[in-house]
This record gives sequence, C-alpha cells and structure tokens, in this order.
Amino acid sequence: MRQSSKARSKGQSRIYLCLYLLLRKPLMRIPTTEQMRAWDAFTIEREPISSTDLMERAARTFTDWFVSKYPDPTRPICIFAGTGNNGGDGVATARLLHERGYDVMLVICDFSARKSADFQEQIARLPAHGAIETHWLESLEGVPPVPERAVVVDALFGTGLTRPLEGAWAVLVDFINNLPVERVAIDLPSGLFADQKTISPCVHAHKTFCFEVPRKAFFFPENADRVGEWSFKSIGLHPDFWQGVGATDHYLTHADVLPLLHQRPRFSHKGTFGHALLLCGQKGSMGAAVLAARAALRAGTGLLTVHVPQCGYDILQISAPEALCHVDKANDCWTTLPNLEPYTAIGVGCGIGQRTATAQALRALLREVRCRRPLLISENLQRLMILSLTHWLFKKILLQTFNSPAFSAQCLSQQH
Repeated sequence: MRQSSKARSKGQSRIYLCLYLLLRKPLMRIPTTEQMRAWDAFTIEREPISSTDLMERAARTFTDWFVSKYPDPTRPICIFAGTGNNGGDGVATARLLHERGYDVMLVICDFSARKSADFQEQIARLPAHGAIETHWLESLEGVPPVPERAVVVDALFGTGLTRPLEGAWAVLVDFINNLPVERVAIDLPSGLFADQKTISPCVHAHKTFCFEVPRKAFFFPENADRVGEWSFKSIGLHPDFWQGVGATDHYLTHADVLPLLHQRPRFSHKGTFGHALLLCGQKGSMGAAVLAARAALRAGTGLLTVHVPQCGYDILQISAPEALCHVDKANDCWTTLPNLEPYTAIGVGCGIGQRTATAQALRALLREVRCRRPLLISENLQRLMILSLTHWLFKKILLQTFNSPAFSAQCLSQQH
C-alpha cells in the first residue's frame, strides 16, 4: 500500500511532536529553497539591514570559517564566481581574504551578461589598482591556470538554481572537478539542487560551508560525494520568521540529545536500571540479534535477556556474553512467548523474519503487552504489522522503531 502524502505528513508531525516533548525544545528546521529566500527577505525588512550588508555578513562568516580551516596565507586561493548573489559572496570573500594577507585570484564567469545588484555592489568594493588578480570570462576561452596547492572556492551558483547546468557551465564545472586541488563550495556546490538529489553536472566539493542551517540536499546519499564534509553557521537571520511558518524537515544534533544522557549515581549497578527483553533472530539472521543486544547494552540497559531460537544460542553466548540468553522451543525462528513479568521494557523484531509462527507469536506478544510496559518494534516487522494486526492494536500500542520514522508514520496512518 502506497502511503499518501497527507498520511506521511501527519506521521512526521507526530514523530516531531514526540521528539519535542522529549527534548523540551524545538528541533532545528531545514527550510525549503522558497523558505530560505523568504527568511532572507524577512530579515532584511525586520532587522532592518540591506541585502548587500547581509551578503557582507555572510561573506565574513564564511571567511572566518575558511581561515580556520586553511590558516596558511601563502597557499594560493582561486575563487570561481558567477554574477548572481552566490557570485557576490565569492567576490566579497576574495576581498576579505585579501585583507587578511591571502594570495587570491578571482575568476568571474560572466557567461550570461546578467548581474545581480548585490554582485555589482561587491565588485565596486574591490580594492583599486588591481590589488586582487581578477579575470573576467565571457566564454571558456582564457581560463587562467590554477596554481599548484591552490584551494578552489566555488561561488558560481547557490540555492537559486532551477535547472540542470548545461553548455559552457557544465564544461566549466567538469574543468573544476578535474583540477588536482581541494575544492570548497560557498553555500552549495554549483549545480546541486538544494532540496533534492542531483545527478546532473555539479561541482564535487571536498568541503561545503552553508549559511544559517543545513540544506536538505546534504542528507541525500546520492549527494555525498558532491557535498563532501559540510559545515554551517548562523549569519543572524531573524528568528521570528518561523512564527506561524511550518517545516516538514528537522535536524537533530548532538547538542539536542546530550541533555538526555543523565549522569548515573556513583553506587548504582546493573540491577538499578531495569531488565530489558529482546526477541530477535532467526536461522541465517543471528547477526541482527547480536547487534541489537550490543546496542541495548551500549545504550545503558541494566540487565538484558535475549530470546532467540535454539540455533542462535551459541552465537549469542560467544558474541554478547554480557547478555542473558533465553531459548525458544523452535530451532530456526521465534514461535513462543516467554514469561514477560520480569521485564521492564521489551524490544522485538531484529532479524526475526516473516514466518507464520513468528507472526502468531508477535500477535500474542502485543495482546499480552498492550500498554502495560514500553515496547520497541523494529522496522523489519512492517509486513507482519500491517497485514496481521487489528485496528485496536494500532490505537492502543505505542509504535516506535529502531531506525525508520517513515514506518512509524505508516503504521500510525492505519488508524485513519
């Protein structure tokens, strides 16, 4: 069954609400391209600040980061800039690096003869008398040689790109990618779409620095070798923009989660922190049970019992000897339910397969548990859950997953 966008959005909202209640603060929002433009405009109007001065602030933020990463001012810097606002960021960066003593070469690619007002203002702010070596290109002819050891800064296109690069731009991007140098992108690698995966021509950056918040494009695996190592830092966009504005994507950081890790009392021991039960594994998939057991122990559970089929006993005892092992009556899969009274929390699903006997055991588990103790369900039970569970189970049992918020949304959507 294909999940509707409405159901998916509702499921994502519920997941976000759970995280908000857990963390007691909103998560970092990942804006769309349109929201990012609106946020800039809101800041310009509300602060107030001119668009050129906001660009200057962004360029200074990037320059500070760049100097921290490349502190040697004798290393050549070659900036390829377009003539839009991302190019304006590049021109401002060239000036700021020059002021800090860096050897900067600025290559302005004026293939379209269209120039943004902020770009032209940054050109006017360049130091006089050719203090910065500058090359204006109206075609691919005359591209200057890039010095050895140089760092190439990509400032051709940013989030305003609406179609794949082609023609001279695609050739230039290919030229940049084939240079034996390190490549750094301002805001986004040129050619990369901000809200989706990109398979068309694109600068392959080793490092990408963006402003204010990460871009959604950073989280697509297809974009990993194009974005490289990414960083971001606030440029002071106005926080009131998000009042009444929704976001479907959020970014959970280490700083968000760290307060949830409580310091344990000095004289505590394994009996102090509950007794967890894992129902995992089948013949041929015992590795999943081992990983789940190790993860539970690493996460800080006190006592841990792992219920496995008979074929998994030796594997678990050798691989996770800290865990207690409870053996099923069947040799190959999970078929029977152990006594649940000793356990304070239960996890089920990693590697248990989709056999009929296992589905019956799962149904018995859910009827037994209901809402009397926490239950964590792995995503690989998707088929069993959706095909065999009754309406009231979805309504009365809290569904969580090890690694699939999308499945949580799908299960929750079955109520409606």
